[in-house]
Amino acid sequence: MHHRATFSDDKSFVNQLNDYVDGQSSNVQVENNKISLTPVFLCDLEKAIQSLYHRLDSNISNAFSYGEKIYTGFGGLSLLKLLNDECNKFHSKALDQADRLILETAQECRINDRISFLNGNAGILTIAALTYHKRGDQEKTNASLEKLLRFSKYCFASGRSPPPDELLYGRAGYLYALLLVRKHIPNDLIKDCFIKEVAEKIIDSGKTLSRATQAKTPLQYEWHDKEYIGAAHGYCGILHTLLLARQQNIISESTVITYVKPTIDYVLNMQFPSKNIPSSVNSLSGDKLVQWCHGAPGAVHMVALAYEVLKDNKYLQAALDFGEVTWQRGLLRKGYSLCHGVSGNGYTFIKLYQLTGDPKHLHRATKFAEWCFTYGYKQAFEPDRPNSLYEGLAGVIYFLVDLQQAEKAKFPGVEI
Repeated sequence: MHHRATFSDDKSFVNQLNDYVDGQSSNVQVENNKISLTPVFLCDLEKAIQSLYHRLDSNISNAFSYGEKIYTGFGGLSLLKLLNDECNKFHSKALDQADRLILETAQECRINDRISFLNGNAGILTIAALTYHKRGDQEKTNASLEKLLRFSKYCFASGRSPPPDELLYGRAGYLYALLLVRKHIPNDLIKDCFIKEVAEKIIDSGKTLSRATQAKTPLQYEWHDKEYIGAAHGYCGILHTLLLARQQNIISESTVITYVKPTIDYVLNMQFPSKNIPSSVNSLSGDKLVQWCHGAPGAVHMVALAYEVLKDNKYLQAALDFGEVTWQRGLLRKGYSLCHGVSGNGYTFIKLYQLTGDPKHLHRATKFAEWCFTYGYKQAFEPDRPNSLYEGLAGVIYFLVDLQQAEKAKFPGVEI
């Protein structure tokens, strides 16, 4: 029986989930200082995943009717297949079909200004390279990587319509693709010096705008003439990707300290009393959005990585604050998606668990997962692309599959 939830405001349901208190959890156990999911919860988790895969396969034509992009198309199903194959527990006809289609699409896709991982042809080639590498086909892996390199023509373009710097469509999305490949595919094609040029282009772009507007921060970014803050189009996504570049020794520590760190602090200085962040600088909409694309659940990844890279406790505290906002207000009326829903918000607690080792955060992730078991029952809106990775069912499955091994889980398209 599915119960109707009550709203805490026009954006979210009241969180009536049981929190972790004094080691009490039906989903998480601690034995000999080892934290794990309980057998009962793992069984429930597997049943939910099987059920949702059945739902995906039952509507297979819809899953392939929104193009090839990772964000909303069958590229996202290919990314889910890469994760799914690691656990070897589940089978899906939709994922098999996506696997075939993505390789065909990669061979035909053109080099153009769609340079990002999530919404561009660069992402299609990245998934193809990862798939061929997994199969041991070095020739086709290299062909995909060589094609990926050619997007640099558009990454470095200037003039009247240069690419944006944000994650969803812009240079940060291209940098993410290169860093993902660097970590998972040993190769001599994509040189560190090339990846550094891409990262430095993002930094130079931020410096240029900052100088032009005499901004209060050394890096300033805009998308569609708006100074966005969140992970999808703004500071959180761009700065997180630059921190990933630092983690891989692509950019220097001094660059991070001089430019990235003060810009992170600029973002944190805009926090509301609730500790959430606005969607954009000077936004008039107020403290409303608590979702990955705009708000605390996207910002938590930036500050968590800042804490790992810079070892400054204020970033750990900021991450914990963002976690509290997400726990209180993260059961969204919009639904279950990664981009603006409960599964994307659930990654907040996985990240905090990885950062702190505190079982409370793993417990909270499992409670958001249980909410997702009721997929479709607790939402005010039907997603535009209901089977996609970032707006629909595939993203919910990704979160649930990833939760099975929470210490290794990574938000797709964000972490590497």
